[in-house]
This record gives sequence, structure tokens and C-alpha cells, in this order.
Amino acid sequence: MAVGRLAGIVGKRVLPALRTTMRTSADSDLLTDIVANFGIDAAFGVMQGVMTPGDLREKLLAGTTTAIGGGIGGLGLSAALPGKLRTNMAIRQPVEFAGGFAGDFGGQVVGDFAQRVTSQDGKTAYERLAEEERRRVEQQTLASLGLGGYNINDLAGLI
Repeated sequence: MAVGRLAGIVGKRVLPALRTTMRTSADSDLLTDIVANFGIDAAFGVMQGVMTPGDLREKLLAGTTTAIGGGIGGLGLSAALPGKLRTNMAIRQPVEFAGGFAGDFGGQVVGDFAQRVTSQDGKTAYERLAEEERRRVEQQTLASLGLGGYNINDLAGLI
């Protein structure tokens, strides 16, 4: 019963308000508005996911949280524009981009937290990568000094 009531409220109040907020011009269609509001954010999310080291889970977490954060930030900041400025693309698009950029950072914080929570070692993919690099440099340095039980020939593949 409560789910049906919630769905009714969402359908009657939330979706029309969201549609009004997303509108980029007086006569724009829904697809145009979705691309204008979320296209750049989706592209940055895909780039973040592709560039993130690690497994598929880490890539999906990073990309999805970045895209959602950017979408919420951009739509939220552009929704704060008064009246006609909201449909003026020369004003709206830079505001949307700035809000999306800020939202990307918020999404990355959430994504990093999610990666730490879901990983075995409590680290993000970038933290593991930095740890491996630090270890490699340490081993090379000790080997070059003849210390630490490392021989420079043992580390030939790491150089």
C-alpha cells in the first residue's frame, strides 16, 4: 500500500518537477534535454571507469559514481538559475558544466569510499597502485645499495 502511494506521489509531483528542471528550451523534447543535462556527465563517468586501474568492480564503481555525481551536481546548480536564464543555453551550459564538475568530485569521494568498503584490503585501486610503486622503488634502491637481501639482478624484470 505504501509503495503504491509513493509511486503516485513520484508520478504526479516529482517527475513533472524534474522534467521542468531539465527543460533546456520552451519546445525541447525529452531526449534533447537528457543529452544536454547528462551527456557530458555520462562521458566523464565512462572515462573515469576506463582509466581506473583494477578489476571491473572498481571500474564500475568509479565510473558510475562519477557520472551520477556529475549529473546531480549539474542539474542541481542549473536548477538554481532563475526563470528564463534556465532555458538560455549560453548561461545554462556553463553553469551545468560547473555543477557537473563539482558533482564529479563528490561522486569520486563516494566511489573511493565504496571501493574501500568492498575491497579485501580496504584500499582503492589507486592506493594499491601507489603501494606497489612505492615497494618497487624501495626494492630497487635497496638492491642498488646491496642491502635488504635484494640483488639488482633479481629485480631485472621490475626496472
